[in-house]
Amino acid sequence: MLPRLFRRAAPRGLFWFPINYDGETIFQPDQPDDAVLMKAYNQTMDERVRYGRRAGDSTTGRHLFQHLAAAGATILAAGASDWVVNGRNGRYEADEEYFLNHILYTIDDALNNHPEVESEALARWIARRREEVRRGEVVYIAHQLDFIGRCNAEGGR
Repeated sequence: MLPRLFRRAAPRGLFWFPINYDGETIFQPDQPDDAVLMKAYNQTMDERVRYGRRAGDSTTGRHLFQHLAAAGATILAAGASDWVVNGRNGRYEADEEYFLNHILYTIDDALNNHPEVESEALARWIARRREEVRRGEVVYIAHQLDFIGRCNAEGGR
């Protein structure tokens, strides 16, 4: 995909690829099912298929270094762009509660009917996390990487 994308760019054009997930979804406080559920959640990304082709990678961030190099791109800068969400004094200041509930919905949807996840365990975990979010107690961290770079000299349209 990258070579096709870069061919459509201006010669030596710049690219910015933000928010490339890199395999870590962390919730605090710890819950007993965290490790099993987050492993299964990453697995749903690794096994994703779209249009008959593999279309996911739970460690896209770290793999993008080699994919960009193989596509002839030059990485000018790369760095962590982690999401870190936490409450203060039992509440969230802006739309963090909405955001966290959406993340929980995404995880619930991804793991619903997953062969390695007990539906009752998932339901309990989601309910506990939603209650913790309501009380402003959840700390959520997602590890991601941003990249800025230059397309190869060919570029062109």
